[in-house]
Amino acid sequence: APCKKAHQSIGSPSLLTGLVKCHYCGCNFVINTGKSGTYKYYKCRNRIKETVHACDNCQIPKNMLDQAVIDELRKNLFIEPVINSILGDLQSDVSNHMKNLKIKLLGLNKKKVYLGNKHYSLIDKIADSEIDLNEYVQRNLDTYKNEMREIDNNISQLNSRMGLPLKKFGSKQKRLFVDACKHILLGGNEEATKALLNAVIEKIVIKKNMILIQGNKLKLMANIACFDIRNLKFRVPSLISIWQRGQDLNLRPSLGL
Repeated sequence: APCKKAHQSIGSPSLLTGLVKCHYCGCNFVINTGKSGTYKYYKCRNRIKETVHACDNCQIPKNMLDQAVIDELRKNLFIEPVINSILGDLQSDVSNHMKNLKIKLLGLNKKKVYLGNKHYSLIDKIADSEIDLNEYVQRNLDTYKNEMREIDNNISQLNSRMGLPLKKFGSKQKRLFVDACKHILLGGNEEATKALLNAVIEKIVIKKNMILIQGNKLKLMANIACFDIRNLKFRVPSLISIWQRGQDLNLRPSLGL
């Protein structure tokens, strides 16, 4: 039940549950306790559910990893120069992406016109009794119709992706977003911090000697645009799922600790 598992990870009281992944086997890191529950660790699920030999990744004290991620984001992501740089890169990426979509759209329209001409030419020849409507001719007509129908579907998808409702925002909105993020990260409210991390982080990959925080530029930009300073709310707008269906622009900048 994927949906049930997703809700469980988001609703978990542990700050990074659902975000932390093992670099070596791809499993989630889950909370493991030691000494009768006195100490808590993030540990690869494979090592807990299978055997300690199933994965040789390290275990990390919960408080240590939580604080390391918070400090890294506060110092190296939620600052205006970095946000401006990421959004500048995204603007260039989106521009190039749209140009590629327009080229694809032009090619599809040309192919549709070509197939349409062949289709109608064949119909005209049948109407003028130049050829008979036999099984071979009917198969060609059906092929042209199916190819044009598929092209229409592709054109519709491209037009939908080119019409993404990307909101514009100014420096004030970015500054309010950055200030609010810092306030939440330093505020000690784990529920609010977890909501923020789930809003801007894709995953946190654990290696033996490195922690890799991976995000999504478009997701970050959308959250800045839709951020409500009055309620300190972070959410992922619906455009994210629309964009990622195509998987053409799923850029994930990384921060290494």
